[in-house]
Amino acid sequence: MKSKFMAFTVAVLLTVLFANSVKAQTGAVVSFNGIEISAGHQELGEAYGWMCYARTTGAFPGNVTLSMNYVGARAPGTVSDVTGGAWTLPVYATSKLSTLRPITMDPYQGVLFGVIEAGAITWDKTGTGTIELKLLIKGGTQGMADLKGSAVLYGTVSYSDQGPGSFYGSIYFEFQ
Repeated sequence: MKSKFMAFTVAVLLTVLFANSVKAQTGAVVSFNGIEISAGHQELGEAYGWMCYARTTGAFPGNVTLSMNYVGARAPGTVSDVTGGAWTLPVYATSKLSTLRPITMDPYQGVLFGVIEAGAITWDKTGTGTIELKLLIKGGTQGMADLKGSAVLYGTVSYSDQGPGSFYGSIYFEFQ
């Protein structure tokens, strides 16, 4: 009788513990580090198809691809308004045991995707841009299929005449 009571007590405590942790998971944070793939098609005061790619760590390990359009010149001391774009984030499971033994499960967990609703790039004197974007989550696949909401991306992009510039920062997700 005593062991049944103890098992029941442990089950109730675990249920309360896990129920609270599920409620608390309305947000997630991802850090990213990558490169600019393309400066896009530049026209007078506009850029279309500017693209960056980065590896992600944190709540959704994987790789994010971001393509956007902006108005304004990429010039020191200016601000460019982002007029649209899209993003994808394929997510892969990670395991501390994968270096010790092969993983028998498929590490691919699904993909989150969406559009860029608004944002701006502030260019400093060196040609480095500070990016702030509002991302909408339009959907997902597999384990990400039920996730809806929005996110805010805070990042930095540095340009170099000798090759792709760096692209790094964080994404703060808020789920509905």
